[in-house]
Amino acid sequence: MEESTAREYVTAIHRRVSTRVFTSEPLSESQLRALQDLKPERLGLAQLRTSFIHRPGELDQVFKGVIGNYGKTSGVSALVAFVCPRKDDWKARTECGYIGEQYVLKATALGVGSCWNGGMFDFKKLMGLVPVGPDDQVLSLI
Repeated sequence: MEESTAREYVTAIHRRVSTRVFTSEPLSESQLRALQDLKPERLGLAQLRTSFIHRPGELDQVFKGVIGNYGKTSGVSALVAFVCPRKDDWKARTECGYIGEQYVLKATALGVGSCWNGGMFDFKKLMGLVPVGPDDQVLSLI
């Protein structure tokens, strides 16, 4: 990892908070480009795929609460999905955490809120947005 990137992430660590309610505003062109172009450092443990989706006003359907609205994420304009083969379970989870946190810290540095979501989403609705094969699993969304 480049030193300037590491510094940016360390600074972001102190500002980062989890956000579940967003404004539904689209990302700016510079924010969008920075997140789409992010090439996170990898550990090389698993064949983890990321899908970045920017669809303001269309992503709330993917997120659901545990009971009613408890734990629900709303106003989401973009997400990153982490997908891997089921056979790579623990390795993929480690890789997902490492890569995912780079997305979280980059978003924070850009002034974009984020929230890890490990299961409170509608898998069927997500499948319409992200390519997921029969032997794949979605580990998390950010």
